[in-house]
Amino acid sequence: MWGREFAPRVNILLSFHARRLRFEARTAGYPSGQRGLTVNQLRELRGFESLTRHQKARRRRAFCVLASDFVRYGRGMITADARSALDKWADQRGVDIATLDARRALALALDWYVGERATDAHPLDEDGDGLLIEWGTFSFESPPTFQYSVCRQLITDDEADADEQAIWQVRLTVHYAVEAATSDLNGSTWIFDPADAPREGERLANHSVLDLLDGKPVAFVAVEFGRAD
Repeated sequence: MWGREFAPRVNILLSFHARRLRFEARTAGYPSGQRGLTVNQLRELRGFESLTRHQKARRRRAFCVLASDFVRYGRGMITADARSALDKWADQRGVDIATLDARRALALALDWYVGERATDAHPLDEDGDGLLIEWGTFSFESPPTFQYSVCRQLITDDEADADEQAIWQVRLTVHYAVEAATSDLNGSTWIFDPADAPREGERLANHSVLDLLDGKPVAFVAVEFGRAD
C-alpha cells in the first residue's frame, strides 16, 4: 500500500465525503460555510434570486460541486499558508520531513492532499488543486541528483487582477546520489481529484522506481514554496 499508516484515515475521509455531499445537496443555494468560498465561487451566487426556477436548479447543482471542494473532508487552509500547513500536517503525525525517503514522502503528500483542501483555490473540476509526482535526474544550480518529488499545485485568483490566475506550488523533493541504475529513469503522474488518490497512490507505491530506491541512502530533502507562473 502507498502508506500503511495513512490508509485507514483515507478510507474514513472518503466515506465522510459521500455523506457530506448528500448534506450539501439538501442545503444547496446558500449553504453555511460561505466564508471559505473563493471570488470565483461567490460570483456563482450573484443574481441567484433573479434566475428562473430551472436556472436556479442548475445553479444549485453546480454550487454543490463548488462548495463541496472546500468542505469535502472537513479541513481547510489558505494557499498562502500551504508551506506551513504541510509542516503542521507532518508534525501532527509525528513525521520529520527532513528524514523522509521517497516512499514516505509519497505517503505524506497523498495523505495531505486527501485530507486538507485549499479554501481559496479554484474548484477541483477546474484543476485548481492538484498533486504532481515526478522522478528523474536533474541538476538545478547544483551537481545532478536523482530526485523523487511530490508537488502540490494550487491555482487561485491573482490578488492584483481578479481576472487572472496565480499558480502556487509546494514541492517536497527527496534527493539521491546518481547511480547507473537510476540515471535513465524518469516519469511523472498528475492527480487532480482526492478521490483518485488511493488508487493512484497504490499504483505509484508499486512502481519499480520506489522498489529501486528502498533502502538507498537519502542525500538530502528539500521543500520549496512559491509561484510557478
